[in-house]
Amino acid sequence: MGIMAESKAQMEAIVRQLGYEPDDNYLLAYNRLNNVAKAGIYILLQQPWIGLAMSEKEHVIIFTPEAIVIHRLKKNGQTQVFPANEIENFRVRDGANKSVVIEFTHGSDSFSYYSYKDFSMRNKYVAENLAKLTANNFGGYAKD
Repeated sequence: MGIMAESKAQMEAIVRQLGYEPDDNYLLAYNRLNNVAKAGIYILLQQPWIGLAMSEKEHVIIFTPEAIVIHRLKKNGQTQVFPANEIENFRVRDGANKSVVIEFTHGSDSFSYYSYKDFSMRNKYVAENLAKLTANNFGGYAKD
């Protein structure tokens, strides 16, 4: 599962490469493959923990007034930009293992990502950014 952007400086460089100014407005977040893909990995490997690790995909999520930007952290990672006026049903809820789940819909597609509330050491910035984003309602996307 290696993280491509382990430090705050590395993550901020990625945010800048995407054309945005890092201002505590981004998170290291994950999502997982769908259940069918996970089942296939599990069957092939017969090791559930390996299947789980292989199914997690790392992203940076950037919250701007104009859009939510999601960039997959891997070589030549895909970037998706979701204009603010096209985002619906944005919500943040507590997840398992001290995580927070960020969910929203765009058109007919649903998106779900999670980030950990309690990163330690080198990734402490993730927990700090999460606290700041929570305090400002994720840049105004969280209405409740």
